[in-house]
Amino acid sequence: MTKVFINGMSCEHCVNRVKQALEAIGGLSAVRVDLNGRCATFEGKASNAALISAIEEIGFEVSKIEDDE
Repeated sequence: MTKVFINGMSCEHCVNRVKQALEAIGGLSAVRVDLNGRCATFEGKASNAALISAIEEIGFEVSKIEDDE
């Protein structure tokens, strides 16, 4: 599972936008976005560059990416 920490989310609309952006990358499954934890988790593989780009394109900032594999 990969965990991406995201700055700038403040509401459920933000959560939905991040979830949709990550799901659009392809190859990711079980995408969950936690507003209180300010992070997203998912199964699957994507490059850090693809993750950062997808999230920055919708106006948020990635502060850290953790991959437990």
